[in-house]
Amino acid sequence: MSPYAAFGVALTFVAAYGVGRLDGARLERAEQDRAALAVETASREGRETTAKAISSIRVQNTTIQQRLEREVRREPVYSDPGCRLTPGGLRDLNEALTGTGAVAGGGGLPASDATR
Repeated sequence: MSPYAAFGVALTFVAAYGVGRLDGARLERAEQDRAALAVETASREGRETTAKAISSIRVQNTTIQQRLEREVRREPVYSDPGCRLTPGGLRDLNEALTGTGAVAGGGGLPASDATR
């Protein structure tokens, strides 16, 4: 084999290796771009879902605390180790848990200083 043919074969292998490396790098960049896009999409969907869940939270203040505090001081049943609720206390507690009781402040928001 002549030296030129050997050099040509070696040059062909080097060129093939270089092309393979460039192609592999291009494929790796494409895979990283796909992964980054998947992370961004999942992050955006997570933020949207969280925002919807937070916006659906309804805060409700009830006014049973004072009624139950008076009842605890007044009723002897609360000093009992069984600590059972009286009918009135049970009704107040059920109203608070189900949201059917009285809402503090009538359920409205106070006016802001800018509107006064």
